[in-house]
Parts: sequence; structure tokens; C-alpha cells
Amino acid sequence: MNVRFQSFMFATGLFLPVAAQQFETEIIAIQGAMIQNDPQVRIGQLGKASINQNGELCYRGSIIEDGSEKAAILAFVDHQFRVVATHGAMVASFVEPSGNRVNGTQFESFEDPVISSEGRVAFLASLQVNTLNVNGKNQQVIAVTNDAENLWIVDRSTRGVLVSENEGSTSYQKKRFRDLDFDRFDRLTYQSLTQKTEESTPLAYRKMAFRVSEYVDSSDSVMTPEPIVAPEDYDSPASGELIPFSGFVSAAAPSTDNFRAIIHDTEGDRLIAAVEGAEELYLKTGDQIPGIFGARILKLRGLAKNPGDQPPVWIKFRVNEESKTALCRASSQGDFELIAQSGERVGGVYPAAHYTAFELPVSAHNNHLAFIAHCEQSDQERGQVLCRKLAKGVAPRVLARTGQQVPGAARGVTYRSFSSPQINQLGQVVFGATLNYGNGINESNDFAYYLAEPDREARRIVGKGDLFFFGQLELKEVRDLVVSELTEAGEVALTLYGDQGQGALVKLSIPPSNLKTYEDWAITNFSNDQQRDFNDDPDQDGVTNLLEYAFGSNPNDDASHHEAELILLDTASARRLAVEFKRFSAASDIDYLVEFSGDLEHWEQPSEIHESVFSDPKLPEHETVVVSRELSQSTPKQFVRVRVEY
Repeated sequence: MNVRFQSFMFATGLFLPVAAQQFETEIIAIQGAMIQNDPQVRIGQLGKASINQNGELCYRGSIIEDGSEKAAILAFVDHQFRVVATHGAMVASFVEPSGNRVNGTQFESFEDPVISSEGRVAFLASLQVNTLNVNGKNQQVIAVTNDAENLWIVDRSTRGVLVSENEGSTSYQKKRFRDLDFDRFDRLTYQSLTQKTEESTPLAYRKMAFRVSEYVDSSDSVMTPEPIVAPEDYDSPASGELIPFSGFVSAAAPSTDNFRAIIHDTEGDRLIAAVEGAEELYLKTGDQIPGIFGARILKLRGLAKNPGDQPPVWIKFRVNEESKTALCRASSQGDFELIAQSGERVGGVYPAAHYTAFELPVSAHNNHLAFIAHCEQSDQERGQVLCRKLAKGVAPRVLARTGQQVPGAARGVTYRSFSSPQINQLGQVVFGATLNYGNGINESNDFAYYLAEPDREARRIVGKGDLFFFGQLELKEVRDLVVSELTEAGEVALTLYGDQGQGALVKLSIPPSNLKTYEDWAITNFSNDQQRDFNDDPDQDGVTNLLEYAFGSNPNDDASHHEAELILLDTASARRLAVEFKRFSAASDIDYLVEFSGDLEHWEQPSEIHESVFSDPKLPEHETVVVSRELSQSTPKQFVRVRVEY
């Protein structure tokens, strides 16, 4: 199954061939294909895949064996395909903490698995009820396996957990599991909804986090995971009302040896890191927001799987009796960065656009950040923007916005909304986009995944309506698709579903871009992140950082200038107005716009211009450009400017 093909994906006349983008594509699984050349076992349904940093995969789907289809967990590790677990398969025997031995219990169903960097697969499963002490309350288990021969049961529903060990301790039972993940040390982490078991106390629910560091033979016992985050216990109200759960809505396996969570309790919210049984506080309700006088945090919200030492969070705060929302980054060392807030202008989109709301952000291990924001113009036009935030001190960059022409699409095809952004340490962003109807777009081809890199113009990966030919596989009119995580190496797994029930799981390798970025330039030139914004002017020479970057001057030397030069060319045939300036010799994350005007109010980019380009040995990254326009006898005066867009 490890056969590589170059992808050939074509839309129905509306999009450029994706093959031109040179994404290396590897077929991982094809519906109906044999597994390991065994004609008795074939691949059935395909689900969303999980991918590790080595490009190895696992997913929840099904297999077809002896004409019968059964649910299964499957993995592709070391270029080998294997079945991890199937419906009806015997679970290895294990001993409950009570001493009850469970033998011969069978798997009933599964939820999406995750895979570690060592190729270990963890998944959540339900056991068949009414068999060997299994009922509807204790049928959930978390299993981990290296292969089909070594499977460990790490936890089971209704197992007891001790919240505190002081006098009068309160025990809880685990009810439901969620958010399985492996941290960078390949330790399994997960969350559990727990319930108080003392009959004399009204029901109280908590969300707790657990971690498994070592694995033992499952025939000996069910493992005893260590609690990472155990919310503080508190007494139930005298009225006997249901106690609100105290727990977390986000957790992460960060780049340091800790586990982060947002805790909600009667005193408010707090973002913490659990380190060796102790809490390190990042943010909490009531904290003053630096740089905004009188602003205090009212709420905190986060998202699972946000690594890095400065996790991004969504906050609600109040300032001058006004409630606002914002995105920020924080660390346990007290670092705080306000990324964007409601009411603030959306840079680089349109003059009057401002943020109104934010969706939860995602980040990479080096704190690169992507998020979707809602915005509004003064004329009440509303929409979304997809943004990326890299270097500290540099404003978020808008990668795409609703109503914008979709790159590579027929003229008039525009973005309608965005979803599922992912970002890696290379700054690559993969996102889903729904397109506006019209110009050949309808419900059969209105969704696709795109890649945004420093060159700003997004590249289409694959979408509904595409034709997808892989020799032995022919998917006509891809009807649905789902993408995995984006790895640090720029790999994603796509599960595709065709119009006749066909399906395929493919892995795409996206080579990193070597294009120049403003963020890289700002980090190189300024150790102080307070000087990195593109509107700053640290050397006080009247030229902003963005223009210094664009034209190749030194932002720390007020004598360093590379300004545009105006030239009047008078030839026998015509008079021409020209402007000479420096620009990057390769594509970068900015645009140079040469505009002409007769009154300094109305500017245009005329089509009848002439451009000459010359290399510049003193600035190898830049080239000299001369843009000229013929002057007519009826034009009494003419002005020209070079505008830079970021």
C-alpha cells in the first residue's frame, strides 16, 4: 500500500489543476483494497485520520472479512498497514481494582484514535453489554496498543478516583472520557467527566485530567493513571441543588513538561499549568489587562491541543462599563500579549473594517497562531477573516477574507466562510473554505481546503467537485472530505469520499516555502518586540518598518534610505513619467502597487504601463524596477506613487 503517485486533481473547469502545485501525494488506503495482500481482509469505510510527526497514521473505519463488514481501528506505521482492533474481537483479560477478573469481553464500537510519535495507538471503545460484568455504565474503556498482540486497558468508566486524601475525602467515579492525546514525551493524556459517589451528598460533577506514562501487561490489571488536574473540591449547597461542575474546557501537551487547563469554579476562571502536582497560574478572572486602563478579565476560554509556552486564549473583559472580547497569549512567567480585540481595526483588509468577535485560536509549538475572526464595516457589511500571528509585536496578518476572489478560481468566485484552521512551526496554515454560490459554484462544489503561506495567495489543495485520478483509484466528483492535523513537516492526511461510495485516504506533503516574511525580518532586526510592528519607526527617520522592509533599507540607521525616484523621460515620440524603486526579487508577503493620479485624490493602476527590471548586486534579495506611463498632450499634470500592501 506504500505506492506513491503524483496527484492529478481537476475541478470542473473552474479551478486550475492542483497537480500544478506539486504536492507530493501518497495513497494510504483505498476502499475495497486488500490489507497486506490478504484477499480475505479488505478495507471498508474510511474515517478521519490522526497523523504523527513521522507521517504515520491511524483512523476509525471498518474492514470487510469473509463478506462481513465490522467496525475497526486501523494504523499505517513503518510503511505497514495493520488492524488494531475490531468489533467482536476479544479484549485481553484484565483485573478490576475490585479484584473482579474480566475475561472474554468483546469490543462493540470505537471512537477516533490518536497516534504517538512512536507509532503507539490509543482509542476509546465501548464493550458489549450484558457480558461478564459489563453494563451501560461501565462499558467504556481507553485502550493503547503497539500492535494487535500488545493491548493495554488504561482506564474504564465507573472506576473510582480519589479527589483528595485528607480526612473526610470524597471519591468520584469516572463517567465519560474525551480528548485523548499524546504529549511530546509520548505520554497519553485524556479528560474524564466524574461524578460524586457518596449517596448522602447531592450529585456533583467534575472534569478531571489524567496521564499515563508507563504501560503494563493488560492481563495483570487495569492501569492506574495519575491525575494531572483535579479540581478543588467544595461543599454542596444546603439547598441540595445540583453543583455546577468545576473543570476545564481546554488542555494541551505543551513544549514544556506540564499540562495546561482552564479551570471553572465558583470563584471564576483561571488558566493554569499543572506541574508535578502543583499549579502555575497564567491568567485568572479579575486580572488587569496590561495597556488598557481599567480593563479586567471577566471570562477565559481555550481550545484543546494548543502547545507552546504561551497558549492563546479567548477572553471577555470590561472597560469603562463596556464589555469586549479579545484574543491574547500568556505564560506562567507573566508575559502577556493582546493579539486583537473587538472594535479594533482589521489591518490590511478595508479602511472601515473592525473586529466584532473571535473563534477559538490554534497554535503550534513555537507559538505561531491562526484564528478566525468576525468583522464588520461601517455600512453594516459583515464577514469573516482568517488571520495568522507569528512574531511577538507584529500585528496579525489577514490571509483570506469573505468576499475575496478565490486564487486560482474563475473570476467572480469568492470566499463565503472559513473553518478548521491549523498552523505549524513553519507558519503554514491549512484551512477549510466555503465558497459563495454563483459563477458555477453550488452545493456540489462549494467547499475546499486551502494552504496559506507567506506569499499570501492561498493555494487550493482539494475540494468537493474535484476529479481525483490515481491510476487504480478513480473518484468522480468528490462529495465530501475531511483533513487531519497539520504536522510540523507540512504533512496532512485527507480522507476523500466519492459519488459512488468510493473512498480513499491520502497523505499530502507540502514543501515549506522559502519566501521572505516580514516576521522573520522583524525578529532579525529588533530584539525588542515593542519595535516590531510594521507601523513603528525605531530609528526615527520618518520611514516605517514596513517601507524599510519593502525597499531594503536598514531600520536601525536613520541615514539608510532607498526611496522611490521620479523620472521624466522625454523622447522624440512621447513623454513618459516613470518611477524607479527597489522590490524583492522573489515573491514575498507584500505587494507593490504603482498608482497614477491627476489630482492627488483619485488614484488608479492603468493598464497601459511599461515595466523594466534590473538586478542590483548591492542588494541581492532586491531588484530595481522602473515603471513608466506615457503622458498625453491633454494631461496638464500627473502624479505617481508606490504603495506597499501587507
